[in-house]
Formats: sequence, structure tokens, C-alpha cells
Amino acid sequence: MAGYYNHEDETREVIDRDGWLHTGDIAEIDAGGYIKITDRKKEIIVLSGGKNVSPANLESRLVADPLIAQICVIGDRRKHLAAIIVPDFETLHGPQGADLQLDHTKPADAVANPKVRKLFHDRLRAFNRAQSDVEAIVDFTLTATPFSQENGELTPTLKVRRKVVQEHYRTAINAMYGG
Repeated sequence: MAGYYNHEDETREVIDRDGWLHTGDIAEIDAGGYIKITDRKKEIIVLSGGKNVSPANLESRLVADPLIAQICVIGDRRKHLAAIIVPDFETLHGPQGADLQLDHTKPADAVANPKVRKLFHDRLRAFNRAQSDVEAIVDFTLTATPFSQENGELTPTLKVRRKVVQEHYRTAINAMYGG
């Protein structure tokens, strides 16, 4: 692109002197030369120790777990990562959650159940084994309320609005970080 029409300042912000367009995306190039966008630069979490972590990368792998419906990884300017997790209640009530005996349990009661918390703790421990220390999810909060567009926590393309989620769960987040 040549630039933004009649907006020279904005054009200079995204196109450098060598003509490169800086989109704000973080990408990988695979062995076949294909580009895969993995995150947005503005979404990168910088831990208090200065390490950078891609929350979208962790979230996409964590929602592959059939027990996790939605997740928001947090930790910007904090010592470690934490997460707000919306369980997949249908899966919890199915064969994978049979030992929990949650038949017809309301979501609010399920997330308060110590057995459910232990199940998610164990899942996160298993996930963390494959992560570097800075990418490990150290603490988490389970919530019965799914993230939604109506409450502003999801974009129209169903991406998590991290800042909104953090605002809505401020008390729980402070508790996870001992504040």
C-alpha cells in the first residue's frame, strides 16, 4: 500500500523508511514458506521480569482441551501468568467428568466444587510441563459465565477482549496475585 489517503502522520507510523508495512501482527513462516499469523503485538504480555509471552498462542492450545470452553491468559507486568477459565460444562457433565458426579449441577456450583478445581489444576500442570517457565499458567479462576459480545468481553469475530475481561474479573485477578 502507498499509505493512508490524506493521513501522512498515520502512514509514517505504519510504513518505515524502507517501505515495510508494520501491521502489528506477529507471524511465523513455516518450512513451506507459508505465513501464519500467531498474535498481535499489542496483545503480548510483558511479565515483571521483562519476558514476553504470547497469550493467544497459549490460549489456542489450551482451548484444545475438551474441558476448556474459553480462556483468557493474563499477567502483564506481573511475576507470572494466570488465567480466567470458562469450563465446557457439557463435557464436565459427560463421561470425562463422570468421577465428579456433576449430573444436573448448575455451572456456578460446578466452578465452586473443589473436585472440579483440582481437575483443572491437574490439567494445567500437565499443560505446563511442555511450556517454558515463563509460559506456565501458575494460577487460575474458574467462572460459570461465558465471555460474550453482549458484556463486551468478545469482539464481533469472537476474540477475547483481554482488557475488558481483566476489568470484569479484577477482584478474582487480585486474589490470584495475592492483592
